[in-house]
Amino acid sequence: MAATVLTHTPALRGASLGDRILDWFPAPKLLALPAIGIDISESAVRYIELCRTAAGVRLGSFGDIALGAGTFQSGGIADRARVVDALRRVRSVIRTPYVWASLPTERAYIFEVALPSRTIGYADLRRTIEFHLEEHVPLASRDAIIDVVTADLLAPLAGAAVVAVPATLAEEYLGVFHESGLRPLSLEVAAEAVARALVVPGDAETVLILRMGSDRTSLIFARSAVALFASTIEFGGAALTAALAHELGIVVDEAERLKRESGLIASAENKRISTTLGEHVGVLVKEVARYIGYWSTHGAETPSGEALKAGRQGVSRVYLCGGGANLRGLASHLSSALALPVSLADVWTSCFSLDEYIPTLPRHESLAYCAAVGLALRGL
Repeated sequence: MAATVLTHTPALRGASLGDRILDWFPAPKLLALPAIGIDISESAVRYIELCRTAAGVRLGSFGDIALGAGTFQSGGIADRARVVDALRRVRSVIRTPYVWASLPTERAYIFEVALPSRTIGYADLRRTIEFHLEEHVPLASRDAIIDVVTADLLAPLAGAAVVAVPATLAEEYLGVFHESGLRPLSLEVAAEAVARALVVPGDAETVLILRMGSDRTSLIFARSAVALFASTIEFGGAALTAALAHELGIVVDEAERLKRESGLIASAENKRISTTLGEHVGVLVKEVARYIGYWSTHGAETPSGEALKAGRQGVSRVYLCGGGANLRGLASHLSSALALPVSLADVWTSCFSLDEYIPTLPRHESLAYCAAVGLALRGL
């Protein structure tokens, strides 16, 4: 069950993210139109169209509109006019106002619960989670919008994934979409969309996805196309660029160029660059290792908030996505440090095979569209 926000009223609080259609407008008949995902990150608004054709799913139009510094603060919208303007520009180039849109991962709570029995009904499970929500996260059920992905989607393990977001956050984002002339058919946390894009349903392995942006990195533990846990740390590509500029005494634009050209690949000519970047990537390594250790040694909680002693299934591999994932040598560096397979994500995993169809969006650019792809998949 995907996360669908349905009204722009306080009455939405305590409701499910996935149990009704927008009260603004009934769901239209859009079978001939593309599914459009719109992801709002700290640095840009990105949109992507996916179309069903006789040959299968194909990429339609796509694009991004940069957002300046100061547009967001602590996951909230600080410059509403700038976001509305960017969304209006998107509306001017797409064929329908109906879209699938994201909420920021850093403002959401995603966690896994273990079920005492596979026979527990969905309604009973929801009621139990709502009643005990404050034992899991610092958010009262009356102030939250909650979605529950039930155990049958997470087989072979008996569990459920819970997503909770502040109702005020959903209302804020619905407001800017409405003002721009767009009509979201759903709002869901970006981490959920990323998991849908990169992990196919039925895949029983637990993977860790690092979504690396300009200012932040989201750590998303996922299985069978479902996000089970997510957290966000203050680490991104902009910090690496700033560190390099400071170390070499150069302007930011030049540091960005050197970072892209050299990355973590050491040579006699760029040893100082790779060493500086490697030292700061070490901060990311420590945080990732800490989260993997916690995940592996702490069991899921029961719906009522009781911790289970047994650990969870360990992480089998790590996927990198987001614009910051393009740092040369990053995957091999992390693989060596974490003793796990690490690779750049294929954002088209759940769309089509690259052996059969090559999209016009280059792979290094596609990494930044991972959430938008997952959102559009929601509409197919």
